[in-house]
Amino acid sequence: MEYAENPKEIFREFYRVLRPNGIVSMVKHNHAGRIMSKVIFENNMDEAIRLLNGGVSNVANFGQVNYYNINDIRGWIGELDINIEKVLGIRTFFALHPNNEIRYDPIWQEKMFEVEMMVSDIEDYINISFYNHVLLKKTR
Repeated sequence: MEYAENPKEIFREFYRVLRPNGIVSMVKHNHAGRIMSKVIFENNMDEAIRLLNGGVSNVANFGQVNYYNINDIRGWIGELDINIEKVLGIRTFFALHPNNEIRYDPIWQEKMFEVEMMVSDIEDYINISFYNHVLLKKTR
């Protein structure tokens, strides 16, 4: 939805076809996580400053990322009978490791996965993760 010009309309269509007690699962970029990645992993201070000043990101093969946050989603919900059930952090640490080769080590991957899962529902880590996983449940 971040690559579309009308995410609210798309969300409303998901809601329309959702059965009672159904769940909408949305994985979205986290703006703060993107900036951390630029500073720590990519060592790209100019890009981080540009993003902090309101610049936009572009992702190869997808286009411009139109960031939205949890408050935007709350605005889309409005009077609808759907609630944000949970927000999780995804890829909090994985991409920040400076050694790309270690990422292919199965033991390292298992330990990294364990750490990522341990922090996925802790607010401080959700706030800095590269992606957020938002789960919404239709109440009726």
